[in-house]
Amino acid sequence: MNNLIIESIGRPIEEDFSKTSVAHARNSVILSKLIGADIVTCERDMHKAKGQTYDNIICCYASPYMKYKKLIQIVRDSPKAKLWWFVNDHDLEDNILLRNVMKEDPSRRSIAMICNNPRENYRGWILRKKLKEEDGTVYGLLDDVITEWHTININALMYDYEHPYKWEDKTEDSIYWGTMRKWRLEDLLEYQKTGMTLSATSRTQNKFIEKGVTECQFVDKLSWQKGHEDLIKYKFSLYIEDDHTHDHYAFLANRFYESLMYNVINIFDSKCAENMKKSGYDIPEEFVVNDSIEFMYLTQTLSSKEDFECALKLNEEHKQKARVENAESRLYLSNLFGLHSSGPLEDLASKLPHDGQTCFGPDCHLCK
Repeated sequence: MNNLIIESIGRPIEEDFSKTSVAHARNSVILSKLIGADIVTCERDMHKAKGQTYDNIICCYASPYMKYKKLIQIVRDSPKAKLWWFVNDHDLEDNILLRNVMKEDPSRRSIAMICNNPRENYRGWILRKKLKEEDGTVYGLLDDVITEWHTININALMYDYEHPYKWEDKTEDSIYWGTMRKWRLEDLLEYQKTGMTLSATSRTQNKFIEKGVTECQFVDKLSWQKGHEDLIKYKFSLYIEDDHTHDHYAFLANRFYESLMYNVINIFDSKCAENMKKSGYDIPEEFVVNDSIEFMYLTQTLSSKEDFECALKLNEEHKQKARVENAESRLYLSNLFGLHSSGPLEDLASKLPHDGQTCFGPDCHLCK
């Protein structure tokens, strides 16, 4: 299979993530290595696809600001390619490149969806968006052209190595990181009272401040460059979700897996309890809090080396499950895109492309 990924981030992505903090972009790099796909992120990358005819074209994530008009020619050059939309969210409007492919193609090319959420848990108003021809004629809904839906734990893909634990690394207390999401604002207004660190770009920090999130200790976006990951420094992470996810199941967020990788203890807001349960993770009640007071009490209780390391044992249990989830997601995707295998999970995982420098250590199930 000849596969191509078109990533909406709009700038080149380094394999060591040295200039890439965005989770979906990192997932795109991991996917490209997994299935042996070319990856195009912007006009500067278009030479990679020149003269190629692809079997699968995978459009990752979505952005209404994506500069797609030149990239769309790549799709035109492979009229028989199967089109995919790869997205680890429930609240993103349709990929603008795919929308315009649908608009100009009289044969009505369909889309296969790979998503962190089941179809029934995606935002219904997005799936009901009307699709129009060039002359404005409505010919159907987005839901009509998505003829396949594969629910996969995309966020577990990035769980492909574990950083060795050192108490000396843990120089900072608690942190939350990510974009400004209005569906988490109420929780952030509560938990900012802890004075925790909030990591975001300066532009996003201003959005938080405009919404009243002013009591956190703001720092720039975290570095995810391999060997220089900023998250290593922190002891605790706040885990909150969009309101929608409280009663519409989705796999756990990338922040959960990143915390495991770097020996950070996840502390969960109680409103996430149902989703945590459905995800199959056994979270002891002492790591679930209702408000900022309970959060501060817990982090203070676990602040010493002895108490922190005792609590960190929970991570070891969760890491075992995360390793399996990583392998399962890789296997599912490898089969979708032509790397067919069969046999026990461990045997299948050993046949997948894997960088031995970023593995799980001497017992890595991907390096055996």
